Amino acid sequence: MGIRQPAMTGPATRRLQCVFIAVFSAFLVAPTLQERTGAFSYDAVVENRVKAVRPEGFLGIFDSGNGYAQKYEAYYNDTYGLRDFLIKLKNQLDLWLFRVSDEVLVGKDGWLFYRKLYQRDMRALEAEGSRLPVLTQRLLRLNQLLKKRGITLVVVACPAKTTLYPENVPTQYPAYPTDTAFQRYRASLRQHPELLSVDVQAILESLKPRMRVFHKTDFHWTDPAGAVVWKNLHALLASKAGLPTPQLSRVTVKKVPKSSGGEINSLAVFFPPLETSLQLKAPLAKPSGSTDQTKDPNRWTYTASHPTDPSLLPATLLIGDSFSDAFLRSGFAAAFSKLYKVSNHDFGQALLNIPDGTKFVIVEHIESFLLALLLDPTWPPELRAELEQLPPSPAFDEPKPQGLRHTKDSQQ
Repeated sequence: MGIRQPAMTGPATRRLQCVFIAVFSAFLVAPTLQERTGAFSYDAVVENRVKAVRPEGFLGIFDSGNGYAQKYEAYYNDTYGLRDFLIKLKNQLDLWLFRVSDEVLVGKDGWLFYRKLYQRDMRALEAEGSRLPVLTQRLLRLNQLLKKRGITLVVVACPAKTTLYPENVPTQYPAYPTDTAFQRYRASLRQHPELLSVDVQAILESLKPRMRVFHKTDFHWTDPAGAVVWKNLHALLASKAGLPTPQLSRVTVKKVPKSSGGEINSLAVFFPPLETSLQLKAPLAKPSGSTDQTKDPNRWTYTASHPTDPSLLPATLLIGDSFSDAFLRSGFAAAFSKLYKVSNHDFGQALLNIPDGTKFVIVEHIESFLLALLLDPTWPPELRAELEQLPPSPAFDEPKPQGLRHTKDSQQ
């Protein structure tokens, strides 16, 4: 026979059991208590989506196929008590214990990278990379079409943070490839000097040894890096317009401690890793002549105070994304007699509705937007038909990139 252990029935044991039951019960009722009373206060999780709303028509639950139950479940999943607290608690423990996140890659020295951009979007881009010659022909034909109207096309292709800083991507993930569709795209632009372009990656790589060109905790480049790119773009536009070459003045930088970027929101934790960010000492606000065209902050028009000033660049349409906001904070808008800025999500419609008098069309885009440019739906059927009527440009030989990338072992 085995030895029977004495039962734990003393007063201390009973108190311990009561404490355990009380704590367990508190965990059970806390979400409902919070949902009904809002007793606890904490910052909500920032999400790039609209949360579900409480559905109406409760009696519809008895109707077949009404969908009320599914809608209410979606609403409850977005609003139950302590939801955001529990999400942040789980994410904080993942970060502290395992240095992982569902939405963000946690790299070396506080560097963060969007997981879906690195793992999903880039794979999709490589899968469509065989269409690169088609895109090159479209851009060259678009250049021909605009030139007939007295308009010059300029392409400003911005690399992703993972392209400039692959050495800071977590080592457990596959090494970032060197011969990507974006690198072949850059090479094709260089192969056709008749299509004006700014080699942004080359500019940023030359800056990288002297200053950080991307934020550690944000998807975007730093404003000082964007300002240097704008100065090079300004010189290119001025040369094409027959204006004096602007002086490439020194960009003045300030360090802002304890800053956080957009990737911190996706990390969704209580104590995020902060960075000392690089910003312009005197950033410029949106010019006083700006006029919002819609509620979309990326679509607006700026008219200079002196539209007849011969030193200003002629009317220009900028089709860009949030990276071009760094241009605006660097004095970009003040260099034009008239400037129209439209989100590149409206790429096709913007090209079909270029304002009268426009002399430059600047297409600025981030590396991942190359995937959209490769696909037909981005180009309206009527625009594709018009481009296909133009004679093809010289054959495109897919060149190999030369010295365009850092390796995983490269040092900052």
